[in-house]
Amino acid sequence: MNIILQKLAVTGIGFAVLLFASGCSAVLVSQPIGEKPHVLVAADWDGYWLVHPELNKKPVMIHVKVTNPNEGRMQLACLEDDATKVQIFEATVRESGSESVLFVTLRVEAEKADLMAWGCLGRGEDLALVWVPDVEKFAALVRDGKLRGKLVERGVSIEPPTAEELKTLVPDAAGMPFYPGAPAVFHRVAR
Repeated sequence: MNIILQKLAVTGIGFAVLLFASGCSAVLVSQPIGEKPHVLVAADWDGYWLVHPELNKKPVMIHVKVTNPNEGRMQLACLEDDATKVQIFEATVRESGSESVLFVTLRVEAEKADLMAWGCLGRGEDLALVWVPDVEKFAALVRDGKLRGKLVERGVSIEPPTAEELKTLVPDAAGMPFYPGAPAVFHRVAR
């Protein structure tokens, strides 16, 4: 399969659900990252997505529905581990730079949390890859004063990045130094 990757950073509720449900620490933000909304095409996103076990140790099915395409907003729903409750998330996709780098933020709707999780996203047909920011590397950036933020119980909370700080969060041709390891793999199985 020929996968054309658009580099995306993800902040939003759906991804946060996976992170928080798994008890992982995360790099958190108080508002979506990116310079402007990324316009979504519902046909590219709506449907049922299987999250492969790398991130959560077992497969998770997520239903995705684009709710506001011009603002880059989606709603994600997944069953909790005991399959008795549905967890709802709001995801916002924003872009930055001339290379169409996308950032996605995730928030759990029931909690209306002040902080959201995010990561870098690559996209192919019926495939999405999410690279999670390295908590320790972002904590070092905050401790060294290179990025505004603070250490929190669940990881690192960064301030909304300035245009200059945003450039440091964008993966470059040299790779993704702040997003190590294998990505979480999302595969659309039904539309």
